[in-house]
This record gives sequence, structure tokens and C-alpha cells, in this order.
Amino acid sequence: DLIETGWFDFVNLHYHFIGSYTSSGSFQREEVKLEGNNSGGSMMDPAGNYACIKAATRHDMGVFIISANDKAGMLWKPAKVLVDCCRVSNISPIAMNALWLWSHKHKSGAVHTISIGPARTSDFDEVVRAAKLLPKAEEVLLPVIKGLKEKAIDKLDLEWMRSWWIGLPGVYDTPTGVHVQQIVWLHNLVSAWGMWHYACARYRGLESNALKWSDSNTAEQNLSLMNQYVPGMPADPKIDLSLYLEASPHKEKVLMILKEAHEWFCKENEEKMESKLEERGWLAAFDLQPDVPYPERK
Repeated sequence: DLIETGWFDFVNLHYHFIGSYTSSGSFQREEVKLEGNNSGGSMMDPAGNYACIKAATRHDMGVFIISANDKAGMLWKPAKVLVDCCRVSNISPIAMNALWLWSHKHKSGAVHTISIGPARTSDFDEVVRAAKLLPKAEEVLLPVIKGLKEKAIDKLDLEWMRSWWIGLPGVYDTPTGVHVQQIVWLHNLVSAWGMWHYACARYRGLESNALKWSDSNTAEQNLSLMNQYVPGMPADPKIDLSLYLEASPHKEKVLMILKEAHEWFCKENEEKMESKLEERGWLAAFDLQPDVPYPERK
């Protein structure tokens, strides 16, 4: 709505190959064609903030993508599946995501600037490489996307990928505050591409919001106490969400996924799940972060 006012020259958004982070699963009320190529729209989340990018293009606005390395999938510590699929074009997941963003067709939605959070000069290397590959983006990206799509269809089923978001409530659509859309999206990422470390990091934000929840407050008061930049509550097994999923064609499956996602991602089960990562194919391929960033040190 703000973009459509025409008041602004630039917009900052979360929008990545894997989805739109907090907006994943939103702006969707019907089945759409699954593309997942460089013409726009993520394979795992065909809308999300892509609607905003298309609107910005209509208004000739600049588009700045936030956190193209971290919220884009913790690409500095990427899942092995992502790395294996990128290997066919001899690029890293960091370079792949940057190239995918910059290569969007201008007629449908253009991306101009990305933030990558560099901590050292070498952190620019893969992004510079992506920029140099831009003239042959399609040649580089299509084999990678083909491999990732095949993995996702094999693990998730094509019908599910085309319609998983339909009827899922957002954070503020129910008095529970559970971020159903994001949690189901995270479950998809782990099931298809083994992105467990990323999903756990995102789930911690929801668990942090849960610490502020009080049964003595009204629903409105509790919802207002959440981190508004990263809103949402985790899928607490004690919360019955069945009443809020009547519009979903996958109601029973979604309920199962929410229960399973909490078991996979919650802090309480972290140590137990870590012992199963190799068996499930959810290992990270490498970690480009040589030490713990200062704000995260205990």
C-alpha cells in the first residue's frame, strides 16, 4: 500500500531465492504457477514480497534487498544440499542468490541493491563474482535451479509446492499469534534442502517472542509485545490451531507439520536434533564465519 502511494523513491525488502523471510506465504490466496526461475518469484514461496517488487517497478522505484546472505538462508553456513546443487555451475550459494536477484527481468520486477553484512574484505568475493557472471546469468542459474526444483518436488510433492500457503493465517490473523505461514515455509526448506541451521535460527526469534507472552494479557496486548520486526509465536503443541485452518486445503497436513516443526526447531531439542543431522542429510557444508560476532558473544 505504501509503494502504491508513489511517495517513495526506494523500498527495502526481504526477498530471496528461498522466499521472503517474515513475509513468506503471504499475499497468496490462490494457487499460482510454479516458476522459481529468474523471471521472478521464489520457487518455495512464489509471492511473498515479490508483489512489492513488481509494484516498485511500476513506480520506477529502487529496490534494496535486506540481508542477502543471512536471512536469505544463512548462506555463509549453507546446507550441503544447496552447495551440491550449486556445484553444477561452479558457484556458491552466496553467488547464486545474488545473481538470481540481480538477473530479474525488469518488466516484472527489478532488484538494484543488496546488503551482505561483510565483516572482512573477503566477504565481498562471492558477490563480486556474481556481478561478473550477470551477462550469462541464465546459463549459470538454470542448471542450479533445475537441481533444487527436482529436490523439492521429490521431497515435498509438486501439488503441495503449488498451494501450501493457501488459507494459512498470518501472525495477526488469530489471537494465538502463531506465525503459521513462516513455520510451514521453514519446514519446507528443511524437508527439501536440509536448511536446519537456518530454520532453527529463525525459530529462535519466535521463541523469544513467546517469553513476553502472558496469559493475564489480552490477545491484543500480547500481540503488541512481540518484536514487530520479527513478529510471531512458535508452534507450541499446547495451542490448538485447528479452528484457524479451515480455509486450508491441507488442514491435517499443516497441523502435522506445525507439530513436527516445533520438535525439529525448538531450542529444547537442539542437542538431540544435532545428533541426527548427518543421517537426515541436513548438515551444513561449511562455515565462512571464523569466529562468533561480537553481538552474539555470551
